[in-house]
Amino acid sequence: CHPTPAPTLQPATITNKEKLRNWLPSVELCLRTKGEEAVGRAIAMRPDVIYILGDGNFTDKAGTLLCQPHNRNIVIHTLGMEVNAAGEKELSAIAAANHGTYKAVAAHPTAIELSKKSPIKRNNTKAEVWGTDLPVAEKKK
Repeated sequence: CHPTPAPTLQPATITNKEKLRNWLPSVELCLRTKGEEAVGRAIAMRPDVIYILGDGNFTDKAGTLLCQPHNRNIVIHTLGMEVNAAGEKELSAIAAANHGTYKAVAAHPTAIELSKKSPIKRNNTKAEVWGTDLPVAEKKK
């Protein structure tokens, strides 16, 4: 888990699934979607398939790099949530370039209700772990 990710693929054991369930609430939303490092690490693990879930609006070269010609045997499927036309175009192109599929998805109504009761923190400035390349928050005087 971030900031110390697993160096290799992890089996989907009950213990590892529980670790994931415990970790997910710590994830904070941040401005900017930089996927280049994450996707590079995923590809380096040589899985059979990678799923990318997002709005498709990368703020680095992740989308461009994933669409370049390659000889990987890794299928990349993309799932778009809250996408605009540009994001849908990018996620569709990534899937097509990697023998995958693109699908628009939405949050389950129960998840939406739960998020209203316990909203995920959104960062516009650098946090202790998340958004480490965002601007440092100005101290209030």
